[in-house]
Amino acid sequence: YLWANVSKYTNDSFEFAKQILKDIHVATTPGIDFGKNKTEQYLRFAYTRDIEHMKEGISRLKKYLL
Repeated sequence: YLWANVSKYTNDSFEFAKQILKDIHVATTPGIDFGKNKTEQYLRFAYTRDIEHMKEGISRLKKYLL
């Protein structure tokens, strides 16, 4: 898993995760599912798929966040 600080973009990891899924079809898990220590500023990414699938997701995220 990868734990990413997204406070540059949001302070609501739940809504941000929903928006990313809706807009670019990349699934993440909101940090709020993992406690209360500023977890609203984090997303969790699972890297359990094949490398080509992950490259596509990363490419979409990069374009979305820039």
